Amino acid sequence: MSEKKNKKKKIETEDYSQQKAWLFLIAYFIFFTAVIISIRSNNSNNREKTKEKEFAFSFEKIEKQNYTFQYQLLLDTNQILYEGKRNKEKSLFTKNSNGIIENFFESSNLYVKQVNQLWIKEESPYPIPQLVDVNYLKEILQKATYDSKTNYSNQSQMYTYQVSTTTLMDSYENKKIDIADEVNKISITFDSNKDVQKIEYDFTPYAIYNGIATTTYRFTMIFDNFSDVEELSI
Repeated sequence: MSEKKNKKKKIETEDYSQQKAWLFLIAYFIFFTAVIISIRSNNSNNREKTKEKEFAFSFEKIEKQNYTFQYQLLLDTNQILYEGKRNKEKSLFTKNSNGIIENFFESSNLYVKQVNQLWIKEESPYPIPQLVDVNYLKEILQKATYDSKTNYSNQSQMYTYQVSTTTLMDSYENKKIDIADEVNKISITFDSNKDVQKIEYDFTPYAIYNGIATTTYRFTMIFDNFSDVEELSI
């Protein structure tokens, strides 16, 4: 009799253990299902938060990298003029600083300068090289603050944005700084087809902070003759 009771008790114990195991698995499944739903929800929210700004203008023609250009730099009291053309990753241009003209050729951000009949490797002739790269500009505009809009009689428009030196230091040099800085300005002029024709930077605060300028840093980029430039070489 005692043996039957023990056997029955053993069966009940085994059933209870199996039920306990199943309950544990069900609870485990419910927990991880909740975690997965939570992660997906957070990712969805993050994607919504990091959604890129949409702008009223397009850099598409500039991004095709086929155009002539004129860049004007006012560095303190020194006026520098860059004039040239670009085809894909190559550009051929002159730099005119106080009447001194130099010839440059650039390929994939590597620069050479003509010295007599030779082409010598050179650092970028632009004091802030990032400004001639539209990808950097697009990144900065995502972090910039809209300031104003100007309408012109020829149906072109200019949008102006503000961006802090701390933001520029983070984006350009991956450095975190904490200063009460003045704003830098970016102005984008585009035609009636929304194509960008001119980009203007007033990066005086940023240039002063980095020791590039003492009073003024204004850089204007004008683009023309899109898709008309043939293959470049030296």
